[in-house]
Order: sequence, then C-alpha cells, then structure tokens
Amino acid sequence: MAGQGGVPNGALSPADKWDGIIPPECQSNSAILRLNPYNMKWEEAHEPLHGNGIGPGMPFANSLLKRDPSIGVIGLVPTAYPGSYIDSWSRVGKHYINMLAMARAAVADGGVLRGFLWYQGESDSKLQSDVDLYKGKLVDLFNNVRADLQSPSLPIIEVALASGFNFTESIRQIQLHIEVPNVKVVDAAGLEILPPNCLEHNDQRHCLHISTAAQVKLGTMLADAFLQC
Repeated sequence: MAGQGGVPNGALSPADKWDGIIPPECQSNSAILRLNPYNMKWEEAHEPLHGNGIGPGMPFANSLLKRDPSIGVIGLVPTAYPGSYIDSWSRVGKHYINMLAMARAAVADGGVLRGFLWYQGESDSKLQSDVDLYKGKLVDLFNNVRADLQSPSLPIIEVALASGFNFTESIRQIQLHIEVPNVKVVDAAGLEILPPNCLEHNDQRHCLHISTAAQVKLGTMLADAFLQC
C-alpha cells in the first residue's frame, strides 16, 4: 500500500481528527498481518496502519477474507506517506526507496507479492506545472515498481482522487485513463470528505481526507478490484 491520498496523520485539524473509533470492518484478525516498518517483522495488523487514523487497508483485507476465507494469510505492507508528491516516489525518491525495502523484506521469508495499491495525487493537484508532468511520472512509477520487484505482471490497483486542490479533476482524468497494462482504477469520487460541509466553505486546505465510513467503502471497492485481477 503506497502513495499519499486519504492517509491521515497527526497533523489533522481538530474538525477531522480521528475519533479513535474502529468500525467492525477494520477489526484485527489473526489472518491479517502487517509488516512493521521499524523492525521489518510481521505482526498482527491493527488500526491505524498508517499514522493516526483509519485507512482502507484493514477493510480491504477483511473484505477479501469474508468473500474467500481460503485465501489464507494476508500480509499488508503499509508504505504510504501523507502529503507526499509523486516526485518522492521516483526511483531516487525517499518514499519509493523505503517502499522497495519493505516489499523486499515482505518476500524474504517466502511471502508472495499479490498486488500494489496506490492512492496519491492531492499534493500534485495544486499547480498546472505539476499536472503537466504527472502522467509520465505515474507511468514510470508503475513500470519501475514491476521492474524493481521483478514482477512484470504485478496487479496494480490505483485510486482516482476523491479530493484535492485547484486541478483535482485534471489529475483524476490522468488516473482514470492511465494506459498501463493490468492496472485497475477505483474511483473515489463521491466518497464523504472531512470535515462535513467543508466544500461549502470553499476551503480546499482541509477538504483532503475522507471519513471513516468512506475509508471502509474504499477498502471494499479495492477488494472488488483485486478479486477481478
């Protein structure tokens, strides 16, 4: 799981800070593991996987197990970083380098990479100059991931933005029409944005995170896409 979008952290405003409530779809399960980013060891996964809040990872895994209990143990590798630009996910970018290290650690003892979940783009929706370069950088990212992990047909599931800044729709169109084989796109448009009614106040700075209920819905949508790969 990599990228930026919808991944809350400790810098949230009071209006949209996580309330600590963990819905049933996000509960821990002994068949869902998380790679600890500090010691590179597997542990039972629990919320929050990233930072300070609910994300789509746990509902994604729980949804897969609910539909197919025979799927076995699911290992989640959380590498997303809030606020990150796609440049930090280039081959020399610090977040990409960290993601590669964690992915390689995940398979070192027999694990198998089954998919790459990508949710990012809000930060790159601020300026037209960033939008103009986004498509090429996104295509490079997906190709680099497959090449560097030696998995040329690795399924990639990308989320098209639910929110962003002035050029959100331009980024969304790039994401929705990406021309890379075996990439499925999940459209987050319409999912609930936090804080409530922020769009009515025309304050894009705080309209960047989706609600807990929306994270659960997104996790289910990601599971749907994964099962179609």
